[in-house]
Amino acid sequence: MINVVKNTGKPNIRYVPFLPDLINPMDDLPLSGKKTIRFCIQTTDNGIEILGDSHDDTILDQLFTQAGVKEIERMLCG
Repeated sequence: MINVVKNTGKPNIRYVPFLPDLINPMDDLPLSGKKTIRFCIQTTDNGIEILGDSHDDTILDQLFTQAGVKEIERMLCG
């Protein structure tokens, strides 16, 4: 989940114990060559929250950095 705020630097990464899973088992099938990114966007009292999910977190990091986000919440998976 990210908080969108104009920022010229790299986002601060904050690890959290849980984030909802948006990717399903049919996403990113090895033979398809596709990389799926899923988003859930909602408004809150604090602004807009964007939850992004992908098997390749570097794609999400690039998108969020280019968007100028201030902080990215990330969950460790294993």
